[in-house]
Amino acid sequence: TLVRSYSTTNTWTWDTTGFTPGSYSITVLVKNTGSTASYETSKAITFAISDPPATGATLTPSPASPQIIGTIATFTAGGIGGSGNYQYQFWRKQGTGSWTIVQAYSATNTWTWDTTGYTGGGYTIMVYVKSAGSAANYEAYKGIYYNIGTSFATGATLVPSLASPQTIGTSITYTAGGSGGSGSYEYQFWRKQGTGAWT
Repeated sequence: TLVRSYSTTNTWTWDTTGFTPGSYSITVLVKNTGSTASYETSKAITFAISDPPATGATLTPSPASPQIIGTIATFTAGGIGGSGNYQYQFWRKQGTGSWTIVQAYSATNTWTWDTTGYTGGGYTIMVYVKSAGSAANYEAYKGIYYNIGTSFATGATLVPSLASPQTIGTSITYTAGGSGGSGSYEYQFWRKQGTGAWT
């Protein structure tokens, strides 16, 4: 497409508003002033444009974690910011293992995982999000934990040896219990004061 005819002005300004993301070729033809030739020399370059970058990402599983091995789980991603024209790439890893791409970049914002045959435990599911046409590896990402297994605890109890309140210096023993699942449990205890941080 001819975007500007011959003149002595050696600049051309392109307002890229409304154009499709992708790679464009820009060519200039040069000739001596007054020459009747079509051109005497030329130079071509490529120039890529993309939608504004995504500024955030969402990732929602269905059904929610934890689930029994054999569950088919669908992970739905979304982008935040930018133009809304996104590409999505999904990753998975188990525990501290290596990351694996489970779905390459595409406009499809869902990935379905059939957990049949997988080892029970905690998995991290990650989505990378970028605007269409972007050359970046990613612009935003979101990761979530997803647990699968053969059975799960379904409830918990926690009982102090002395009723609250007690005076400073008193030793209180907290006894926990689990219900459901295999009946063989592990316990982890946390504490915080008021609105402070959990320890």
